[in-house]
Amino acid sequence: MLSDQIAGQQEWNDLLKGAGFSVTRRDTDEGLEALLANGGIGGILFLGKSGTSLWALAERLRKAHPQYPIIYALEATDPALRQVAQDELHLVVREGWTFEEKQLAAKNLVRVGAVFRRVRELEQESGARQESHNPLAMFESLEINYILDRLLQHFGPLVPAKNIHWVEAKEAARLLDLDEHEFQLELQHRFIATPLMRSYKETDGRVVQAALKTLPWGKARLEEVKEHCVWRSHGKRMGLIPIWRSRQQGLFGYFLLENLDTQELDFLAQQFLRSVELVLPVLELGYRCWEAENQGFLDILTPLFNQKFLPLVLDNEISRCQRHGGEFTVLFMDVDYFKSVNDTRGHWVGSKLLVQLGELVNQNIRSCDYGFRYGGDEFVVVLTGTNAVNGQFVAERIRKKIETTEFTAESQKLKLTVSIGVATYPDHATTRDQLVKIADQAMYSGKNKSRNVVYIAS
Repeated sequence: MLSDQIAGQQEWNDLLKGAGFSVTRRDTDEGLEALLANGGIGGILFLGKSGTSLWALAERLRKAHPQYPIIYALEATDPALRQVAQDELHLVVREGWTFEEKQLAAKNLVRVGAVFRRVRELEQESGARQESHNPLAMFESLEINYILDRLLQHFGPLVPAKNIHWVEAKEAARLLDLDEHEFQLELQHRFIATPLMRSYKETDGRVVQAALKTLPWGKARLEEVKEHCVWRSHGKRMGLIPIWRSRQQGLFGYFLLENLDTQELDFLAQQFLRSVELVLPVLELGYRCWEAENQGFLDILTPLFNQKFLPLVLDNEISRCQRHGGEFTVLFMDVDYFKSVNDTRGHWVGSKLLVQLGELVNQNIRSCDYGFRYGGDEFVVVLTGTNAVNGQFVAERIRKKIETTEFTAESQKLKLTVSIGVATYPDHATTRDQLVKIADQAMYSGKNKSRNVVYIAS
């Protein structure tokens, strides 16, 4: 903590310690360079005013050590508030942020900073080693899909199987629970390459799901797989090889061998494990980089996406509809009288309620749909392949679910309602901005009439 003022120190000290960090305050540069050089600092909090000697120190550290995250906690009237350049590692805390939002921001920033530093170290190490036997030498990039594809290409020609698939552990369990039709819709509307499931030869993801669903005893058996196993799926032999994280940190994922044509799975599994062990640090780091990158599209408070991801999704759905025909629907939700909740119960209670609302929205849409926290107490849902009538049905289901739920925060029980506007592409609008605007206007039309209502754009 770089600070020469008393105001705000205790709050930041409490929230950082509550997030699991140890905190040291400095008002000079004494000992800082040594700590940064030795990796003894996870991040820097600047709590003060611009134009001071401490401000100059923070800016100097930012230039000298760009891989270390900095949180700027400035007063609302500070002229530098709008001038500080923000990116993945540098964040300005805005007035009105709750204790929990500040704490989550600090956690995310320090985690991303650690990944950035590890990436730099590994890139330097990889660049310094040219020997072909070095496991790092086979990777020219730390992009996770590239790493997985190189692994599959390495194994592919060696394994007597129709295809080899990689399935991340949580994704494998999810596929066993997911309805086949819903997964088909999800695949149709997926537009970002995911490392959760990759294949040596291009294939339909439903092939992987179908093979997993034939595993004897299903999910229960999957959770018990500690070593490789073989079973038959429609007369074809399937093999499953679990891959474990380093330092006993749990299961990483599985290699699924489709239509296996050998009895020597013991030997194959040994080769897989031996090869993966050599590159496991790179594989784990690639996943951490991907997770850190995707943090930029996740809302800091709820399990939903944030507003930054919405234009990408809308552009993709509009492009899909223009190419193949079809429609999709946008729901714009606003919590009724939420300002009075914040004013009377406090922002901490309000934040807890937003978390529960986000979870409820997420539970009431399909895996192929997208939920967003648009800002404050506003939420947006994009229902793929859905017309206005079905969109109204989903909106009404969410409205009723919220109306009948008893929310709890800080031992206080509350009832909430929402007003929801519904707009459909291309019936109500043909551009992303128009679509959101019209759904927003429909929501306000409903609010002005009665609140706790679903209102379709006209």
